[in-house]
Amino acid sequence: MHPILFSIGDFPIHTFGVVVLLGVIAGLRFAKWDAGRIGVDGEDMVNLAIEVFIAGLIGSRILFVLHNWSGMYSKLPWYQVFNLRQGGLIWYGGLLTAAPVGFWRARAWGVPVRPACDVMAVGVLLGLSIGRIGCLMAGDDHGRIHYVDAATAAAEKDSGRIVTVRRDDHPTVDGKPCRICAADPVLSRGGVRYAERTWYTLTFTSKDALLDEHFKNKPLLPAQPAMSLGVFVCFLVMASLRKRLQHAPSALTALLFVLYPTHRFLVEYLRGDPIRGYVTGPDFPIFGQLSTSQAISLPLVPVALSALVLLLWRHRDALRNHSAAPSSSEESATPRSKGPPSEERKGPTANAAEAASAEADSPSESAPPARTAEPTSPGAEDA
Repeated sequence: MHPILFSIGDFPIHTFGVVVLLGVIAGLRFAKWDAGRIGVDGEDMVNLAIEVFIAGLIGSRILFVLHNWSGMYSKLPWYQVFNLRQGGLIWYGGLLTAAPVGFWRARAWGVPVRPACDVMAVGVLLGLSIGRIGCLMAGDDHGRIHYVDAATAAAEKDSGRIVTVRRDDHPTVDGKPCRICAADPVLSRGGVRYAERTWYTLTFTSKDALLDEHFKNKPLLPAQPAMSLGVFVCFLVMASLRKRLQHAPSALTALLFVLYPTHRFLVEYLRGDPIRGYVTGPDFPIFGQLSTSQAISLPLVPVALSALVLLLWRHRDALRNHSAAPSSSEESATPRSKGPPSEERKGPTANAAEAASAEADSPSESAPPARTAEPTSPGAEDA
């Protein structure tokens, strides 16, 4: 697509980094805007979210480097471990570090942990949906080659949409086929496969795109747009439910771990980038070959769904009362701030005005005592 946005001299500015930054800003803006709903100062929420984001970024990078250490980073200079300009993150790795840091720093900022997690859960999805567009621009997390059978290729041979894929068309290492051709049951034997370009396939031609040479100039399934759109739909669902679930703290966080892993598990079947790795073989029952992210997503969904059902049941009365009286939920919460107490922040003019108001409201010493009405019947006091 467009891996490099522009260059300053010999220093390239990668589109991936710029788009991810836009996603971070959008997520932070949403968290700041939604913080008042739970009675938290917007600036405190942004400060907390930035710290959680940094922790998540570190965790995402650590898991990616560990996952690709033997095949990539062990052969590169050590400083490439810190090179984030071209991608190289695993979302679930960020979760492992962001969660404990979030709990710790929320207490330090005086922010209620569970409601804050709910606010950030929605903002994370907004930022992630935008960040996935960066993957599209860079050619990262790309889809599988859109192969068709020989009969379809023969029928469409004059359309110009058929691409012939051969083992010998790709670079070799020490005279051996590339690792992708070697893993393909047809290409590894010297056979031929056919790919078809359609309206929904993507083709990457840039030399700077983060694809293996085997996938360049081939029609690929639209994995990156599917990921971006799917996450944005998850964001819309959670954003629409955030007020309704406000009286069940952690429910939105549990819903995040139901929606996102389900989406991620399904969209992985579109992806073709071999760098993500697999934990099972193609003969694995029911699900077939599972990627690392699918293996993590699979147990998360039932656990998160059970937690969500438990939370909804535990807070059912509060949720029912909220639905019965929607007007009460619209009352704006007073944001809590970590600043000094309000009395210390008031100026002399405000203090004088309060003193005058208190003096005016206090009863006069010369005023006669108020007359107390006597009950007209024995039960009047209890009425």
